[in-house]
Order: sequence, then structure tokens, then C-alpha cells
Amino acid sequence: MSNLLRQIFNWAEVWALLIPFPFIFPLKKTKTLRPVTYYVFVSLIIYLIINIISNQKSFNIDLHLHSNVLIYNINSIIRLFLLSWYFISLRQPFFVNTKKVLPWIFASFVFVFFLFEPINGKYLNSTLHIVETGLLLLYCIQYYFFLLKEEQPSFARLPSFWVVTGLSIFVVVNFPIYLFYDTVIKLDTPTARLLWDIHKPAFIIFCICLAKAFYESKR
Repeated sequence: MSNLLRQIFNWAEVWALLIPFPFIFPLKKTKTLRPVTYYVFVSLIIYLIINIISNQKSFNIDLHLHSNVLIYNINSIIRLFLLSWYFISLRQPFFVNTKKVLPWIFASFVFVFFLFEPINGKYLNSTLHIVETGLLLLYCIQYYFFLLKEEQPSFARLPSFWVVTGLSIFVVVNFPIYLFYDTVIKLDTPTARLLWDIHKPAFIIFCICLAKAFYESKR
């Protein structure tokens, strides 16, 4: 891969989030997707910070932070809470209490876990990301069960279908990556980079699905 293509690919988490932007506005017409809108805006800022930290030498700057691990961990926590809010806001009469309890379980886990593990460690915290993707996968599974139960005739016209489909692809691809990443990066950095390269196309697909969701919300 040429240096230019590698740089474009490395910044995929930033520019991919620009894909839904033309379809977000006007905000009035995408009100039902408010938590997802917040996720897009917040994630864009977070991934921009992550990439600036990673590429600070290229920009000839010397920041206080030289590792983006802390920001990735914070991003994982924010993503779980914002997308949990979205699933709860759908008001589907299916596993109602479970959906409301999961964010509290995650909050308790984060509090207890980081009493013993540094949130700003040397490597990406696999355990945190495994729990986050696992809980998001549970949300996605219950959503599909509800659709099958309701026997909706046209899934493709539902904005929520596209949000959940993109998220499902993202978490299913990333779960095994997070499962092995912590071990792999300590043993073999090139393999860890290859694993992370798989993460980025899944994120691009997620952002394309979000764009489709915003588009459908206006129809």
C-alpha cells in the first residue's frame, strides 16, 4: 500500500464519520435518531483527537499525550451509553427492563474494573471493549428478535434497521479482534496492526449504514 493510501486508510475513522453528515440535517427531520446524531458528532471529535495524537510527529507537534489508549477507552464507554440510549428510545415492547438495566451493569463494571486496571494503560484495554461490544451485540440481537416477532413487511424502510445492521457488522467483526488484540500486540506488533486494519472497513460500513438510516428517516 502506498504512503498516501496508507494515510487515507489510517484516517478512516475520521473521514468515515463524514459520510452520514449530508443526511443528518435538518436535525428536525432526524429527531428519532438524536442519540445516533450525538454519537456521530462526539465520535468525530474523539477520533480526530486520536489520530492527531497518533500522527503528532508528522505535524511536528509534541502533545502531553503520546498514547491514544485513554481516548479509545473513553470512546468505548461513550459509545455504549449513547447507543444504549438509542435502543431504549425505540420503545419496543420487548426486553424493556433488560435494555434499561444493561447500561447500569456496564457502568458498575467500568467503575469496579478501573479500580484495578489503569484506564490509561500502555495497550488498548481488551476487556473493556469486549464487554462493550458484547452488550451492544445483545441489543442488536433483541432488536432482530423483535422484528421477526412483529413480522414487519419492509425492514429496509426502517431507519433503526440500518443503524442496527451497521452496528451488528461492526461489533461482530470487532469482538474477536478485541478478544485477541491485547495478547497479540504484546507478542507481535505487525499482526496487531493487521487486526486493526480489519476494524476500519467494518467502521466504514457502519458509517454508510448510519447515512442510510438518516436518509430513510426523512422519507
